[in-house]
Amino acid sequence: MDKHVALGLLVGLLSACGGRGPLSQRDAGTPADGGTLTDAGQSAPLLGEAFDCGKATAVGGIPSSNRPTALERKQVDLDTFPDALCNDGTPALFYVRPALTSAGKDKWVIQLMGGGACSSAALCAKRWCSADTNFSKTQMTSGTSPERTDGEGIFARSSDGALPAPNPLEDANQVLVKYCSSDTWRGTARDAEVEAPHPVTGATTRYRVHFLGRRILEAVVATLRREGVPATTWGAQGTALADLDEASEVVLAGASAGGGGTTFNLDWLRQVLQTHNPDVQVLGLIDSTFGPDLIGLDYSQGPACTQMGLCSDAEYLGYGLQAQVGLWKAAPEDSCSAHHAQDDGGWKCASDTHVILNHLSTPFFVRQGLSDGLISDPYVEGGLRVNGQPFTLGLFGREVAEQLATFPSLASTAEEGSAVTTAPGAFGPLCPKHETLRSTPDTFNVHVTQAGTGPVRMFDAWNAWRTGAAGSVVVSASASDTHCP
Repeated sequence: MDKHVALGLLVGLLSACGGRGPLSQRDAGTPADGGTLTDAGQSAPLLGEAFDCGKATAVGGIPSSNRPTALERKQVDLDTFPDALCNDGTPALFYVRPALTSAGKDKWVIQLMGGGACSSAALCAKRWCSADTNFSKTQMTSGTSPERTDGEGIFARSSDGALPAPNPLEDANQVLVKYCSSDTWRGTARDAEVEAPHPVTGATTRYRVHFLGRRILEAVVATLRREGVPATTWGAQGTALADLDEASEVVLAGASAGGGGTTFNLDWLRQVLQTHNPDVQVLGLIDSTFGPDLIGLDYSQGPACTQMGLCSDAEYLGYGLQAQVGLWKAAPEDSCSAHHAQDDGGWKCASDTHVILNHLSTPFFVRQGLSDGLISDPYVEGGLRVNGQPFTLGLFGREVAEQLATFPSLASTAEEGSAVTTAPGAFGPLCPKHETLRSTPDTFNVHVTQAGTGPVRMFDAWNAWRTGAAGSVVVSASASDTHCP
């Protein structure tokens, strides 16, 4: 394993590793390797103009639909929100459909799409051209997006076809936000000017790229709040969606990079919405981004240590945080950054799991497959160890299960435990599927059998969590208790 593979695994762990394609562990580069930020000067061309190898793939795309009940595409108003731009400068998009009934009019589900990330000039150029990765310009532009798309997974509605089990989120205003910023929904950098080898020719190429995921989310939320823009409409009759400021409940959901986006933006969203409506309840649904906490692991045997000199958690996470802040100008998770600012400069806040276990005060629920190969790969292939043992897929699953099992006691164990008013819920099946929230089979057909209760699905645990009942944390004990599609 050479340095480039080591860098790829590091970037994968710190940039929504679960969103990587199977080949992307071979990607390499950070602002310190494989591409650099350049000095300001004559403006360089945008990403799509600089590279003629741009390629769109089906991976991570949005399926088209002709169904009249489908979610409809909407473009963010760039006159009002000029920073709502994709990597390539195309305008940000989101898809909407209104609640089914008047009873659901004040409920919302906002889902952030996943799709990996790139935290270096070289990685972003490869991503655009789908070189050594199965991601592509599909995750960097809005130009390949269809007019309409079906509601699947947590957006599935029985009115569109029979469901295997009830969906407690079906009667809500549904919003799917297109991912096209490659920054796990955290970037605030416009016109980052960088240079990297051309993915095909190898020629050094200077280009501009935007990392504005946080700004896109801000613009979508403001649009739904009708801040400076008219009401969003849907359907041939132009049905106006409800005003987000009048919501009683808002669920922010996401998987993989979208799960990272949910983690790092959840408390921010609650603060924004409650400023305008103190009674609104905000909840988080986080999928496919929860690995064993990177704090306290042994890095001494992995290639990040032997080839890059990153031999401790502080060095490992600090390197990744520097790359994210340097290129993306990543917005911090404010309470985590404030908590750690004096003692260690905030490097612990580069770990999604650390933030989840210690710094979220908004109620949240985590769904994580215990044999998710994409999340586990950087731990296993990266040579990380825990308690003297090298990570295997089985050890990864056991560690995740143990950490999910601590959720009921976070109010006493979290660094900001006093802010935890609702113990989190969790669903941890021993299934390999990654990024499940947009998959109807993986949302409704996965179940864990528990003694005395029988099969338990994710939404069963969700409902128990919402009502404060027992059974809000459901984790597989072995393969024999779990059914995967």
